[in-house]
Amino acid sequence: MTDIRQLLVSFDTSDLTPSDLTAFIRLACMAKPFIHQCMTDIHHPPTHPPEVVILLLADALGQDRPTVLACWVALRQVIWTHDTVLPTDQEIEAFNCHGLMCGIGYHDLYPLTRVCQSPECMNYCDGNEVATLTDVNKFQASLFTL
Repeated sequence: MTDIRQLLVSFDTSDLTPSDLTAFIRLACMAKPFIHQCMTDIHHPPTHPPEVVILLLADALGQDRPTVLACWVALRQVIWTHDTVLPTDQEIEAFNCHGLMCGIGYHDLYPLTRVCQSPECMNYCDGNEVATLTDVNKFQASLFTL
């Protein structure tokens, strides 16, 4: 944790506690599927997340935009390489409470692939890291389960 604190000192976010940083990483990891949909190449994290993700994180964590951006810059490699997070009920509630206002929900459904899977297609790509299908259409829907 000392290395992360040293990174954050240069961004004047030294008042953040280790639990604040953990919460930031976990919520940012929960937003990764949305961030992926906004990118063409997902090999590397974006320099800055989309504005709606910044707003979600700032509201959910009670921080301002500059602090959220500083945390992203310092921790984006950690977030990008982090395994999928299994969030708590409280994290899901916080994410949805602040995210749904911005059009992001924790249980949003995204396409399983960002490339055409037919080798004859001009948008075919062997792998899913670089999107060849980038025209995103969003629809609201309800998922009923038993």
